[in-house]
Amino acid sequence: MREWFEQKRVRLADIAAEFKSRAALIDRFLEFDGRLTEDGPSKAFRYASALREGAQLPPVLMTRRGSVVMLHDGRHRCAAAVLRGRKTVSAVVFNVETEAEEELVGFLAPQLSEANVPTPEAVQLIRDALTTRCRVKA
Repeated sequence: MREWFEQKRVRLADIAAEFKSRAALIDRFLEFDGRLTEDGPSKAFRYASALREGAQLPPVLMTRRGSVVMLHDGRHRCAAAVLRGRKTVSAVVFNVETEAEEELVGFLAPQLSEANVPTPEAVQLIRDALTTRCRVKA
């Protein structure tokens, strides 16, 4: 039976491998964030403060297709980890075989996050969608 996902620690450098320096990595994760908002610190800076105080953030959601990993939900959490000097982040990595499976995870992961679906339920929903897609395709 196919193992759809695994929970593990992922090196931040592997998520954004093309960036060599800490500053470039931070800029990569924060490029769309605006750094500060009118209401105060951005989500990444709030997460970094929470990490400093000992909070555990939910794992990021990623895919692996062959040797390529792609982050689908968790850029602010990655940026917070980089800001705190961490080298790894907790991740749920979906093992996909096709571009269509990767796109399905890429569509569902941020939608479920925006809807505040807890990570265990989101992982189950994505796994079920992948399983259903494979049965329909066969």
